[in-house]
Amino acid sequence: MEQAAENLRYQVLNDKKAEKIIADLSGKNFEAVAGTANVKCDTVKHVSFGAPAFIGITSASEPAISAAVVGMEPGAVSAPIKGYSAVYVIRLIAKNAKEGEYNAQKEQNALKAYGQRSASF
Repeated sequence: MEQAAENLRYQVLNDKKAEKIIADLSGKNFEAVAGTANVKCDTVKHVSFGAPAFIGITSASEPAISAAVVGMEPGAVSAPIKGYSAVYVIRLIAKNAKEGEYNAQKEQNALKAYGQRSASF
């Protein structure tokens, strides 16, 4: 029970930190965000909706980033996004469509397998 309380406390603190950071960054342009104290910038390649983006600078997989880039166009800047390890602001540099035909059954099977692998951790 004590461990659960500590985990919950940690999560609530992280949520509160994220809310404050998002409020502080909202409305700023990308360059202003990048110039903010304690902000680290990195380039992440090969982000897709099919798998969570791995962010090297935080050593974390961030599905929120993968989801956010789907609706973005090159050059667009996202609003602040709360991830598992940080708050992110994304500037999409390029978007390359995957070649080949879409196969719904194949995608569904891949997502199911991914979910099963994730549940085993």
